[in-house]
Amino acid sequence: RVTAQNGYEILCVRARSPQTEAEWQAIELYLTHSPVGKLLQARFRDKIEDANTVEKIKGWPVLTFDPTDEPCPPPLMADLVWAWPLILLGAAIQVMCLWLLRLRKH
Repeated sequence: RVTAQNGYEILCVRARSPQTEAEWQAIELYLTHSPVGKLLQARFRDKIEDANTVEKIKGWPVLTFDPTDEPCPPPLMADLVWAWPLILLGAAIQVMCLWLLRLRKH
């Protein structure tokens, strides 16, 4: 049992490996049409429905989550305050690089 959190809700779920063919087909669809799928190499994406590729995918650490009424671990306090200095530093570096490139052109 695990606690799943997103920005809107906290769910108690049971994590398990996909069991049915329909669940594996849903994973194939996700890999084909999701932003994650766009990160896959093109040659792998083109073979996503190939039997050998499907067998490789079944070896990946993939989990399915089923809602449960059983007790779960308590949720974490989501706090992304630590990310703001990194975001601001990244923006400052980008502005500085653009400024330096502009100076170099002149």
